[in-house]
Amino acid sequence: MDFRLTSEQESLRKEFDDFFREEMKNAPPEWMVSHETVFSSDACWEFHRQMAQKMEITRSIVSLR
Repeated sequence: MDFRLTSEQESLRKEFDDFFREEMKNAPPEWMVSHETVFSSDACWEFHRQMAQKMEITRSIVSLR
């Protein structure tokens, strides 16, 4: 059985990887400390909220393909 990704799947994986790599540059420094820090500061909460909105938009675009 061939478990390799199709070229379309690989393209989508790369698109998401590039998206997150770029977006995480804007994450507050305390973001990666633990799961609890996501809700411990206004900056972390705002970053989380913005990412959720961007993911919803991205998910909508992907589902249109």
